[in-house]
Amino acid sequence: GLLPEDDRQDDKRQQTRRSLLFASTGAALLLGGCTKATKKPAAAESSTDDFDYQSITATEYLTYEHGILRRILLAYQTAAGHLQTDASVAVAAIAKAASLFRNFCEDYHERQVEESLLLPVVRKLEGEVAKYPDILLAQHERGRQLTDYILRLTAGTKSDWLKLPATIGATVTMFQQHTAREDTVVFPEWKKTLSDHDFDAISDHFEEIQERHFGQDGYAGALKQIVLIEADLGMTNLAQFTAPAPSPDHSPKKS
Repeated sequence: GLLPEDDRQDDKRQQTRRSLLFASTGAALLLGGCTKATKKPAAAESSTDDFDYQSITATEYLTYEHGILRRILLAYQTAAGHLQTDASVAVAAIAKAASLFRNFCEDYHERQVEESLLLPVVRKLEGEVAKYPDILLAQHERGRQLTDYILRLTAGTKSDWLKLPATIGATVTMFQQHTAREDTVVFPEWKKTLSDHDFDAISDHFEEIQERHFGQDGYAGALKQIVLIEADLGMTNLAQFTAPAPSPDHSPKKS
């Protein structure tokens, strides 16, 4: 269904695709002038505190950003489990995680990348994937309501804190399912609509959006914040999460 029947249809499809990619955000990109060669010199990125934008692609941006989102969800879960033993630390960590979720995941990743650049394209595709944007948008909106609620609860009394585990559980479940579908269905189908030339251009545009929103401290800044939250919760040692070996099978042998 997505393959053109002749060259004229192909030209028309590519023009439509570019319009969907860039006009929806008002981005005045000239595809011929936005290749990787136009990126800032490597010398400007030499600091170990800076994320190396020069070598990554649009899909890598999406993957890294979902990595931050998933680490926030894990911090939520861990903090919720500490509410009975160290409530003040747990609530402070949840508030920090919710603020990071609001700024990085909702205001930047969802609004400025997915909702502006990806979902309008996917909605125009054929097949089941075209149904995803409406569901994903509804879940974005519900997620913002949940973040508002989590922030209100953390600012409240100890009786309010008792409502956090259920709210966090619902948030985590929704976004685990949400991001899994995006990573395995929505993002791959979106990428299929791009030529190599367009893919380079949209990768550059992702960088521009991130720098416009955060300055020079986008992904790297978010990563620093989630690492500090994890430290507050005792989550920094990855080895502690290694699963134990399975127990021997003591079930009766069949005769």
